[in-house]
Amino acid sequence: MYYVYIVECKDGTLYTGCTPDIEKRLKEHNTGKGCKYTRMRYPVILRYLEEAENRSKAQQREYAIKQLSRKEKMEILNTKEAHKHSINHKDSLVKDSLCGCFYCMRIFSPTMINEWLEDISGTAVCPYCGIDSIIGASSGYPITREFLLKMNKHWF
Repeated sequence: MYYVYIVECKDGTLYTGCTPDIEKRLKEHNTGKGCKYTRMRYPVILRYLEEAENRSKAQQREYAIKQLSRKEKMEILNTKEAHKHSINHKDSLVKDSLCGCFYCMRIFSPTMINEWLEDISGTAVCPYCGIDSIIGASSGYPITREFLLKMNKHWF
C-alpha cells in the first residue's frame, strides 16, 4: 500500500508526494529531513491523503496532481473537507432549508429525507438515489449543481 499526499508548508505553498509510510514521511518533512522543497518550508500540515494500490499507481497519481494548478489542487482539498459534512450530520441537516446529493445531483429540502444510517449521529440517505452522499447548507459550502458536480467528480 502506498499513499499520495498533499501537505501545506509554513509559507502556504503546497507540496505533493507519495510514500509507503505516511507517518514516517511527515516526520521527515517536519524535521527538515524531507525533500529539498519542504526542507526550507517546514513545519508542514497534512491536507490530503489517498491510498494507492502500489508504487507505480501512487507515482502516476502524484504526477497528475503535480500537473494541476494551485486552484485545482485547492478544489481537491475543499471537496475532501466538504465530505466531512456528509456523514454523521443529522443534527445539523434537519435544521437546514436546503441540501443536495453529490451522487445523483438532486437539490431538495432535508424534510424529504426519510432514511438515516445508524452510525455515530445519523447519516442521511438520498430519497432519490438511495446513496449516502448528502450535504446540507449549514456545511458552509454552496448547494449548487456546480459544487455537487465537483464533489461527484472527486468521490465517484
